[in-house]
Amino acid sequence: MPLNRFFIDKKSIFDDKVFIKDPEQVYQIQRVLRFKIGDQIILLDNSGSEYLVSLEKIDKEIEGHIFQKQKNQNEPKVKITLLQALLKHDKFEQVLKFGTSLGLNGFIPIVTERSIVREVSKNKMVRYQKIIKEAAEQSGRGLLPKLKNLMTFKEALDFFKNRNGLKLIAWEKEKKRKIPFFENKIKKAKKIYLLIGPEGGLTPQENSLAKKVGFLPFSLGKLILRAEIAGLVASSLIFLL
Repeated sequence: MPLNRFFIDKKSIFDDKVFIKDPEQVYQIQRVLRFKIGDQIILLDNSGSEYLVSLEKIDKEIEGHIFQKQKNQNEPKVKITLLQALLKHDKFEQVLKFGTSLGLNGFIPIVTERSIVREVSKNKMVRYQKIIKEAAEQSGRGLLPKLKNLMTFKEALDFFKNRNGLKLIAWEKEKKRKIPFFENKIKKAKKIYLLIGPEGGLTPQENSLAKKVGFLPFSLGKLILRAEIAGLVASSLIFLL
């Protein structure tokens, strides 16, 4: 049975000792999972390392002994950042959850012309971070995907204007070029930026502006995919090349 995994602050690690003070994690270990002295867990410091730990004290804080340190082997070589237009209800949360499990390196929520949801509260951002963390722990990630603050479409284009990396944009009116068309570029790229529109899609003007700063349009096939799965499908195809 796989060991439970927890991301912790690197400052909680001292030589071969670790101290977990986060109330939620202490509660989960002590009350929810009901771990006992001697039980083992895996801790991650968000630098790519993971620590096999034997629990030595379970009280208001958790103390453990590190008996093995190793490099996490589960991170994809290519780093994909998803620029995802905000979506209604909990659809954006689904993108974060499954995108993290899939191996995405980062997320940037954006507001486009046809976006229905146009703002993100501080509480929502906290919830988003929690969703990413839980999905990363569950899926065996060694790094937490980065979540940037909300950007307008123009801000996002300005942000990526002079950045290195392969830039791709899903465009429903693109008929010829699908993900495999860019296989050579994808295999050479260390970073890929994937732009996905909202429920109503991107406007022709937005697509044109994105192309001007280097985004290459691609098709996901004849069928119109839901906005919350388009980025996940495109990312999966990239990872498989």
